[in-house]
Amino acid sequence: MTDKELVERLNAYSAQYQNHGGITAEAADRIEQLRAELYFEKIDNTNLIGELATVAAERDRYKAVHENPKPSTNADRIRAMSDDELAKFLATKLNDDFYEYPDLTLQWLQQTAEEEV
Repeated sequence: MTDKELVERLNAYSAQYQNHGGITAEAADRIEQLRAELYFEKIDNTNLIGELATVAAERDRYKAVHENPKPSTNADRIRAMSDDELAKFLATKLNDDFYEYPDLTLQWLQQTAEEEV
């Protein structure tokens, strides 16, 4: 039952009993029962909305990490290397001509990482 349907039923019962000369104890109980149903229905909807928002946020986080990964720079790749990988990598790069020029080295470090060397 939707919130709108509950409100309509609540209003109908209220109007029905008020038109008959006032609210009886039975009518008051019925109206209170409908109000309780409406209240609990809203709590369930709120929980569902919160859960859906959580699922959507997790989905977006997963997409950001796995489907659109941030390009890793050469510097990031070097930071992630083990000692053995770094030793092998430096042995090949120390012989490059641009290594003597700090500006070119910095430019290379900031470039998008290439495939494994």
